[in-house]
Amino acid sequence: MLGAADYITKPVDEERLFDSIQRVMNEGQRNNRCRVMIIDRDRESCREIAEAMKGRNFEVIQSCCDTEDIRKGLEATPDIILVDMGLVEDGYVNEICREDSIRDLMIKSKILYIVKGSEGR
Repeated sequence: MLGAADYITKPVDEERLFDSIQRVMNEGQRNNRCRVMIIDRDRESCREIAEAMKGRNFEVIQSCCDTEDIRKGLEATPDIILVDMGLVEDGYVNEICREDSIRDLMIKSKILYIVKGSEGR
């Protein structure tokens, strides 16, 4: 599993999400439009997070567990990646990270894991 910059619990609290993003962003990112990628198999959750982020002027890339979509999203060099922890637990993230190009692109970004309720760290 790739290292986490932070953990966010579902249902996602917008203020907690944005506080976490502000903490992991560097000064240059805070002053510019930050690119965030969401990787989540729950399309509704992905949509809700994306809408909240767009409302705060983030550039959002969404992927619902399609390897090619993930690759394309990562090629857009997101600053931060929000990953559903369920995708880590079931091995999907490790599976896609076997591809060197995907792993290398993910390593360049800060990762926030989204976990269900009481699983948060």
